[in-house]
Amino acid sequence: MSIRVLVFACLALQPFRCIDGQEPARTPISRPQGPSLSDIGGAMPWHHIGAPLSPESAAPRVAQWQAEVAYFREAFEAIRQTWTGEAVDSPGELRSKVGRYEDLVRTVTDSGGYGNLLLADTLRRLSVGLLVRYVTAHPSDYAVVGEILETNRVRLLDCAAVGNMLTEELKLAPPSGQWHLSESQKELELIFIADGSSLHEAGLGMLVGGPGPSSLIAKRDITALLSRLMATESTERMVLAGFLEFLKQGGTVADLGSFEHIMAKEKSRFQFPPLGVSDATIRVGYIAALLKAYQPWEGRAVPFSALVGE
Repeated sequence: MSIRVLVFACLALQPFRCIDGQEPARTPISRPQGPSLSDIGGAMPWHHIGAPLSPESAAPRVAQWQAEVAYFREAFEAIRQTWTGEAVDSPGELRSKVGRYEDLVRTVTDSGGYGNLLLADTLRRLSVGLLVRYVTAHPSDYAVVGEILETNRVRLLDCAAVGNMLTEELKLAPPSGQWHLSESQKELELIFIADGSSLHEAGLGMLVGGPGPSSLIAKRDITALLSRLMATESTERMVLAGFLEFLKQGGTVADLGSFEHIMAKEKSRFQFPPLGVSDATIRVGYIAALLKAYQPWEGRAVPFSALVGE
């Protein structure tokens, strides 16, 4: 199976696995001592959250992990409770809501660790979901969304937290002194091999959706976590950014068939090298798959579980 097929499937299916539009039933949680989003993004330093225990974990790490996983679960629940799923109607509201999520992405990645990267990916998926839904409803505001995408956003695959996690969990050092994961398929292959996996297996994980946050915080899976980051980053940096350029050049949602003509000179600017040489450049099919994924939620609240893949 080619990476191209995996990408099409990922964009069409991965963020939207809850097809009936209903959140899974949950028992209300009362946690008066748990952190709120204000606690996470406030002046107090956030906590380092590492990876789940392995059979070889020493006793001190066992006690440490119990505290870390409690922080993760409280933070994840706080994030979930902020999500209404409702469409945003104005540029000011969009900037405010996306900005809040992006501030939290910066906070948790600064604190580092496997668990915080999982929180960062969750936050980024909500952020991107707001942007995609807004621009499909307000295509003439493509410049507003483009400005947000270009303003002080953390590149998840390239942030220091990923490199520190690879050292912490796999004892792996970058081959050239610094990781360039968003630009190098070979470096990702090196990591997947060290984790006992492969790039192909990571792609298959993208195809079938892969484990969600609850599973990944229960059992360490570096390959699955990086697969999630790849899916999120490629959607934002290649597909959404390319779609915005298409709109800027005069394209319309109703006429995606004009994409190749309109974007002939521009599409090479919108690439995601980890997908491989032949699949790394924006294609009309990627955009069509992304827009199709949002169609079931037109005029309805998008469930948290649908965006996060939980």
